[in-house]
Amino acid sequence: MKTNDKIIPIFFASNDKYLPYLDVAITSILKNASIDYCYDITILNTGIDKTNQDILLKHNSENVHIKF
Repeated sequence: MKTNDKIIPIFFASNDKYLPYLDVAITSILKNASIDYCYDITILNTGIDKTNQDILLKHNSENVHIKF
């Protein structure tokens, strides 16, 4: 990741039922994201299963970091 002044923290709270909407929200954010910034996405969850976590982790890249 780049320097701290270029990091944009983003927080979501979710569960398995909200996962499709969360995936769309993250996709939209990243489609409109600047390559000049890093996006540190934290997902507070109440039981997102491993398979669904992997769906969201596919968005990880050089300037995107998703954690649960």
